[in-house]
Amino acid sequence: MKRFYKIEGMTCQGCVKKIKKNISEIPNINEVSIDLENSSLEIDFKEKVSFLKLQESIPKKYKILQKSTDSIQSETNSNKLSKLKPLFLIILYIFGISFFINIRSWNINDFMLDYLGLFFIFFSLFKLLDLDGFARSFKQYDPIAKKISVYSKIYPFTEVFLGIMFLLRFNIIFILFLTFFVLSVTTIGVLDSLYRKKEIQCGCLGTVFQLPMTEVTLIENLIMIFMSLFMIISLW
Repeated sequence: MKRFYKIEGMTCQGCVKKIKKNISEIPNINEVSIDLENSSLEIDFKEKVSFLKLQESIPKKYKILQKSTDSIQSETNSNKLSKLKPLFLIILYIFGISFFINIRSWNINDFMLDYLGLFFIFFSLFKLLDLDGFARSFKQYDPIAKKISVYSKIYPFTEVFLGIMFLLRFNIIFILFLTFFVLSVTTIGVLDSLYRKKEIQCGCLGTVFQLPMTEVTLIENLIMIFMSLFMIISLW
């Protein structure tokens, strides 16, 4: 079982190492995690250990405080939003470029095609920066990658291919169907991970930003699926 605490008095990584070492030596403790920036302590217990015993195990200049469930949830949500900032900024950037490219002769289909093309190009770049790391992350939730390992390493190149085809307007109907299929499969995996409350890394930006898997990933995928389906219907 896991418990969360606040620690007062820490000033450096030396403090973190000292506290972690002392608490880890207490019997019936599996793992100790300390975040210096947030002054937080997470302990995974084999069996219950008294709060007094925890406090006595560390030097007196440090103080352990028990945290409420609401406080833990609030900090967790705040940390998730902070980690998702790069994703929001990149999507906003892609949206802005696609909008200004088409602002003079506005056409919703052209806007969506440019958005999809730039999206795949940008996101594939981050995946290719650490292909092995992305593959490990992707295999945790994508149904095809779980069964066919090599698919996780092919996927970023598939995104490059889709992005180029969208921007060149080449064989659009086929590319839209392929996009719809690929994203639908991945979305099934995302839904399953969220339903099971798995704390895993989202592979959408590779391992560069270490984004957590959240509802934002699901919404992002559903928007892309909607765009591809909308254009299949309108261009068919």
